[in-house]
Amino acid sequence: MLRFKLFRHMDDDKSGKITYREFSGLCREELKMTKADTPDLELQGAWNALDDDDSGFITAGEFGPFMRSGAPPKG
Repeated sequence: MLRFKLFRHMDDDKSGKITYREFSGLCREELKMTKADTPDLELQGAWNALDDDDSGFITAGEFGPFMRSGAPPKG
């Protein structure tokens, strides 16, 4: 599953949890999302949408449904 591969790729310390540092590192360094194109406030907004329970990290259980929400309908 592509979603889980992306989750594992972000999980630098292999803890099973993604921190904001790991998330922002992927966005800024690998996806080349500059602050001019995606200000910190917008990146934080995306993080807040991912971190459903406001725990300070995201799990695969939070990440999967978020990624599925942007998928086209089946059929």
